[in-house]
Amino acid sequence: MVMVFHMDRQVVWPPSWVGTRLPMPLAYLRAGHTAVTLFFVLSAFLLALPFLAETDGRRRTSVSDYLQRRALRILPLYWTAVCLGTVLSARTAADLLRGVPYLLFLNALHGWFTPLEPYSTVWWLLLLVAPCRVKPLLCNRVLVVLGVLSYSIYLIHFPVLIGAVNAVHAKRPVALQGWTPLTVVVMAGAALATVALSAITYRVIERPFLVKKARIDG
Repeated sequence: MVMVFHMDRQVVWPPSWVGTRLPMPLAYLRAGHTAVTLFFVLSAFLLALPFLAETDGRRRTSVSDYLQRRALRILPLYWTAVCLGTVLSARTAADLLRGVPYLLFLNALHGWFTPLEPYSTVWWLLLLVAPCRVKPLLCNRVLVVLGVLSYSIYLIHFPVLIGAVNAVHAKRPVALQGWTPLTVVVMAGAALATVALSAITYRVIERPFLVKKARIDG
């Protein structure tokens, strides 16, 4: 949903729908923050379950183990994305220093550092990322795969999207204005590229650390 929202913003800007009544599905998407809000609510609930169970007299939850699991889940890919994004966007050697605050999560201090999209809010995920465990969704193989790759997709989609848009604009500066057939093709290609790259980063970067995380869980 976040990826589709960013796609829509790239081709329909400034937003002409502000102040108008939209169909519910479209309003749900173009609100932008909807997916993030749902993510926070569901993830907070799921990650709170072990602590809630502890208050009910069940197994004690180790805060240290909890933080280790969160770090193993989030930091390897996040740090890789920040380093790679910093290197690719740097124009001078001094630009490389822009990535340091993001590695240390100092980017949360608004006004201190230049934004390095889309990583300015990822630090929240350190505590909140959790897999979806809703049974009906687990019956859909496509949703299961997208759920597994969701963190990689979240970090990768924006740079891929911007790269695709810039590549088209380099040859056709006035293209991608609104949802035209060309826009649909370009955005579909960006989405497929994002999923393909996410599958690679999941296997190469995320999965080895998830194995270590599972040992703590066990």
